[in-house]
Amino acid sequence: IIVDNECANLVITDGKPFAAPAGFTATTASYERTMPNGSTWGTICLPYEVSSDENVTYYTSGTIEGSTLTLVEAKTIPAGTPAIFQTNATTLSAIGAGAVKANLENATSDIILIGTYAPIKVTDASAYYIKSNKFWRRAEGADGYFTVAPFRAYFTVVNSASPSFNILVNDDDVTGINEFIEKSAEIVCYYDLGGNKYDTPQKGVNIVKFSTGETQTIIIK
Repeated sequence: IIVDNECANLVITDGKPFAAPAGFTATTASYERTMPNGSTWGTICLPYEVSSDENVTYYTSGTIEGSTLTLVEAKTIPAGTPAIFQTNATTLSAIGAGAVKANLENATSDIILIGTYAPIKVTDASAYYIKSNKFWRRAEGADGYFTVAPFRAYFTVVNSASPSFNILVNDDDVTGINEFIEKSAEIVCYYDLGGNKYDTPQKGVNIVKFSTGETQTIIIK
């Protein structure tokens, strides 16, 4: 309920689209999302400002050098701005207050994050999304699109034709999201530098073999 352009308690429900004819102010605002089993990474786009804390870290920009994408932490995410996040909680809880933005804005760096408050179908073959702690690119064929649920985002990459990336955070820790593959390819196995084969990545240098026959080197710290 909005009275004199103010809402005492704005509750955003995951999966339920949000729309407003104009912006307003919320005394308190909240959103919760149950994280899929084992998932720690995702995308988010909320109509109010949120901040990183001990339970969640947000990223709105990244730089690309060769085959490495470095995500940069953002302490605060402005209202209506899409972001990538990481959390170890089973339920993501995003609490905020202040201005509520009816319109959306992209977050642009070497990656372009595009958020949504309502379900959308993305047909761009160069678009990527996050699922099960991996980056996926929409493959040609199949359904020809993927669906982005409310309060999430997808992204495209600027000036890079690389089909896969090693993912770093703030030029420091290599994260679990570095298993970046195309939707049409699956991970077959992992090898260490000694040639030992594993079903899961190990600490140190891993050579990842894909079903396409391609390989990628990732580092787990």
